Amino acid sequence: MGVRAARLAEAAPPRGVVVAILGSGHVAYGLGANLRAARVSALPRLTVWDDVAATEDVDAQGRVRVPLGMADWVRVYPQDDTLQGTPSLAGLKLAAHPSGVRIEAVRVPPGDARAVFHAEDIVQAVQGEPVTSPARLRLRVEGLAWNQPAEVKVLRGGVSTRLTFTPRPSHVDP
Repeated sequence: MGVRAARLAEAAPPRGVVVAILGSGHVAYGLGANLRAARVSALPRLTVWDDVAATEDVDAQGRVRVPLGMADWVRVYPQDDTLQGTPSLAGLKLAAHPSGVRIEAVRVPPGDARAVFHAEDIVQAVQGEPVTSPARLRLRVEGLAWNQPAEVKVLRGGVSTRLTFTPRPSHVDP
């Protein structure tokens, strides 16, 4: 994606601008589309990262810790529980739940590493770290190493269960 955006920008008129809207996973891990574009082109670029901060992630001064180097400009908004709708992450539709994060729907192909999750599972922890909001779950999963098994604690049908899944990239740009 980053390589294609860079090539498109290079082919544009001198004052042309290319805007690519990506999920945060596409700028994470030091392998993101923004860095891939920088490797193939010297054109100027700006990476903006918007996210929602869970209440427990905001300190007394209203600051939120974000991963260093994620973007050139970071905008973080407070979580607003009055907004309708839920975020979708990698084929999992997530919703806040008093006991963790409820998976409302699973839309991943059979055999996908994320297929270990079931609709109505309530994710409580990833690698032993509690998750209390969809935003916190998304950031926690994005911080996992590719191709390394990760343990997830879920409530499934009211029973506490530990699952193992292995995060894998869904594709690799040429």
